[in-house]
Amino acid sequence: MKITTVCHASVLVEVDGIRILTDPWIVGPTYANNHWIYPPSKILPEDIGKVDYIFMSHGHEDHLQKYTLDRLLPYNRDTKVIIPDYKIKWWEPAVRSFGLKNTILIEHDASLKLSDKTNISVFINDKGDMDASLLVSNNSDNVFIQTDNLMSYEEAERIGKKFDISLSYLIPTLTGPWPTFFDFDEVTMKKLSIEKEIRQLIILLKLLNHLIQKTLYLLLVINFITEWIIISMIWLGVIKRIILNYLIKKMR
Repeated sequence: MKITTVCHASVLVEVDGIRILTDPWIVGPTYANNHWIYPPSKILPEDIGKVDYIFMSHGHEDHLQKYTLDRLLPYNRDTKVIIPDYKIKWWEPAVRSFGLKNTILIEHDASLKLSDKTNISVFINDKGDMDASLLVSNNSDNVFIQTDNLMSYEEAERIGKKFDISLSYLIPTLTGPWPTFFDFDEVTMKKLSIEKEIRQLIILLKLLNHLIQKTLYLLLVINFITEWIIISMIWLGVIKRIILNYLIKKMR
């Protein structure tokens, strides 16, 4: 299985001769020119070209973006587009309006067989949000892509018990303009920024403590919007939980 980090929430998974692209926002702005990918992606839509499946987690513009889809469309008019079944009327027609007509709705906790060895599973947010995660499975390899699905810790633990996750793409949960866009002096700004980073790390550690149940080796990839931080960690059964619980208590 080959995993390529494109940018933002876009990941290219290649397995068994199958190419799966997630949440393509690669070029151009979103939200009325307010959000840009910086630094610009080194991989362009034309570099990706033809894929077999595109996964759209939800309808926010930084996950379902016209400029990128316009440039992918010449290669992917018949590509299968996997979307979570949110049981709302406008969702599938909205995706198809971008020219992607071959849509497949998948319900929560359901799987789709892509080949003899490869399956994908979709997990819709368990707290009522219109968001979903994707899991790609191939033999003993399980790649979990969270997208913007801020699931409960209970749901993360359920998924972790069901799958032996070997690679996780997680997101920061405390995004937004605080405190950067506010008028604080330098000392206060630094203090508030550090506090925010610590709170965010605690949330990620808690999520991992529930999500990673069995894996002995985990490659954790955290998208901090402007950069990718890759952390390799060795997990040794109960020791993993002891270390995480200690760090969580230490940083409260």
